[in-house]
Amino acid sequence: MRTLKIVMLVTSAMMISFLIWNLTLTGGFSTSAELEFTQSPNEIYAEMNDLSTWTKWSQNLTRDTNLTIHVSDPSIGERAWVNWKMVEGPGGRMEITKSQPTEIDLMISLQGLDALDSHVQIDKIETGSKVTWSIEGELPFYARFMKSGFEKTVREDFEKGLANLKTYMGNK
Repeated sequence: MRTLKIVMLVTSAMMISFLIWNLTLTGGFSTSAELEFTQSPNEIYAEMNDLSTWTKWSQNLTRDTNLTIHVSDPSIGERAWVNWKMVEGPGGRMEITKSQPTEIDLMISLQGLDALDSHVQIDKIETGSKVTWSIEGELPFYARFMKSGFEKTVREDFEKGLANLKTYMGNK
């Protein structure tokens, strides 16, 4: 009985310590990735503004071959969307909320998280285009301690997605 009390006290102390530590952390996060392309900004925009092509290069939509994916019709421009669902796990939705030749704003909703704001900036450079893909949002209280890992994972997904897009566009 004494051992059980000690285990419960230690566990309670650890939980309270974690709670206090988590209270000191901010939930806001932001991260970005960028990549240079030889294609023009108009060519990049045409691919990224059409969500039906994302199924060929997006890291999130090509990672799992068992995803169920639904793309809106039309799939181009503002209010176009794509939904995905894993066989055993969460799903998500991405919608274009703003579409201009040099920038695209996306709202990304993942199950269990508030909607996240993502921005794609397409700049003309001497050798073609530079694409910067960024995201920001707020993690729920219980996930604040995972902020740096979440930012790293999202940044890596964006980097892989842009690299996949570059390969896809080079092979067209």
